[in-house]
Amino acid sequence: ILTDDAGIIRHTERKKSIGMDIHDRKYFQHHKKSKDSNLYIGKPLVGRSTGRWFFSTSRKVVKPDGTFDGISMALVTQGYFKDFYDRVEKEQAISSAYVTKGGLIFAASSGFSSEFEDVAGKSIKFVGRGEGDEQTGGFTGMLFAGGTERLVSYALVDGYPIYLVTSIPFQVALAPWKQRAQIISLLVLVACLVLMGLLNAAHKFNSRRALAEEELRSSEQRFRDIAQAASDWFYEMDENLQYTYISSRFFEVSGFQPEEIIGRTRSFLQVDDGDDRNRNKHAQDLQN
Repeated sequence: ILTDDAGIIRHTERKKSIGMDIHDRKYFQHHKKSKDSNLYIGKPLVGRSTGRWFFSTSRKVVKPDGTFDGISMALVTQGYFKDFYDRVEKEQAISSAYVTKGGLIFAASSGFSSEFEDVAGKSIKFVGRGEGDEQTGGFTGMLFAGGTERLVSYALVDGYPIYLVTSIPFQVALAPWKQRAQIISLLVLVACLVLMGLLNAAHKFNSRRALAEEELRSSEQRFRDIAQAASDWFYEMDENLQYTYISSRFFEVSGFQPEEIIGRTRSFLQVDDGDDRNRNKHAQDLQN
């Protein structure tokens, strides 16, 4: 749409609108009074002839001398962004909206509301509510009074006074984490039960082992008490016929301390008695 400086439509694709006076519209008055030629986004409206939601984007037109000469404007339907919204919501379950710098919603996906009129023209104050500056940021909170808590992020569209705002309900965002946490908790519980079973088994094993060791020590001590108290001397040999134990009485018999003999064989103590038969017989008895 092109208008003259009086707000009369001079050119449009809809021929029947030529000659219409729109000088009283907010966007026309904005450009007429404003000193800049920045893009202006109007509040969403329902078309009189189509019944569909649309918003206007407009810029000031100036004469060669810089004076106001009307506006150029495009009307954009809400469905223009449908493909983009559908991809975002289908793939990531994230709702999206385009918002002016002032927070006015002029286009939104169905994730924001099943009926666009519920959010059309509403304002949300999001810039500065979280980390980041005027260019980008994010926060956790409600976009509208009485709404659900959401994770929200926003970014300024390069070259335009427009923010792309995306959000997802807090509980929806946490659902995968909660599922993983439940699985991990279950695994930890199973691991704890297994560990408790192992610890219990180890405790029983150690208890039995300690009891067996104590019984062995008591048995060995009884053997030593008997050996030390006996009038004769006692000894033990291993499979190589080496002394592994000799009672203290051995000193009285031989003059050797027991520790001098431990690890030696009987030949260390043998004397030649001149009777090979008896010695050989005795050696055979020991070997047997």
